Amino acid sequence: MSWIKTNTEYDWCGTIRFEDVTANPARLGQIFDDLGVRTQPDVIAALTSLPALNQHASETGGKTSADKWADWHQWQREAFKMSFEKLELSYRYNTLGYDFDELNL
Repeated sequence: MSWIKTNTEYDWCGTIRFEDVTANPARLGQIFDDLGVRTQPDVIAALTSLPALNQHASETGGKTSADKWADWHQWQREAFKMSFEKLELSYRYNTLGYDFDELNL
């Protein structure tokens, strides 16, 4: 993990993919180790074997990202676009494997 010291506090600079934390016992264990959190392998196994929390696909009837985007109100799309550009999220999300091409951002 990468840490940057600012004044007297440490801010972590990096990315932890939710998918890794929920499905990859080795990655979750490494995160705990990096944070100095002591845990047992059976705890890590239990945490990474929980059923899926995201039910988005079943809740939306298989809608595509573009379909979901079209369902948003205009103000929601504008706020997202503004944040997406201002925070330079395109590069960050693309490096994690997310694809926003069909949304024309």
